[in-house]
Amino acid sequence: PYPRIGYTGRVSSKVDLAMVAEVARARPQWNWVFVGAVGIGGSGGFDTDPASAAALEVCRGLGNVYFLGSKHQREVPAYINHMDINTMCYKVDRQGFWTAINPQKLYESLAAGKPVIGADIENLKKLTVDYPRLKVVKLEQNYRSTVRILQAANAVIAHNPKLFEKK
Repeated sequence: PYPRIGYTGRVSSKVDLAMVAEVARARPQWNWVFVGAVGIGGSGGFDTDPASAAALEVCRGLGNVYFLGSKHQREVPAYINHMDINTMCYKVDRQGFWTAINPQKLYESLAAGKPVIGADIENLKKLTVDYPRLKVVKLEQNYRSTVRILQAANAVIAHNPKLFEKK
């Protein structure tokens, strides 16, 4: 069902699943689609991160959040192309490795012509130097300020010509 907010990659402690649950509850007509392995290591769990484990269970209980599991790398572009907007919904606690990453999923989504909404990551702030025509929409300092995030995402989704009403 549309609209679709997509995430590709491992769903691990870097993903702000509490924020995903919050937005999914606020906008039940939006569908979150996660393509990739879930959990840390081979266990598929969050043994060292009980908060993420709890948020994952909340997300799994929502009717508009889907975890599709791992897909072959040849299949990933098709998933990216079928999203209305792609996300890098990383935590912004400034404590994890994810605060300094330069995610390939950003470039894959942009190459597919898809809009991307994401966390305030230091490496992403430098993108406009290399790509001066890139349009950046600053949302909020606090990623949990969902009202502005929802307004920005809704504006992008509303302009999707393939948009179907969720029934």
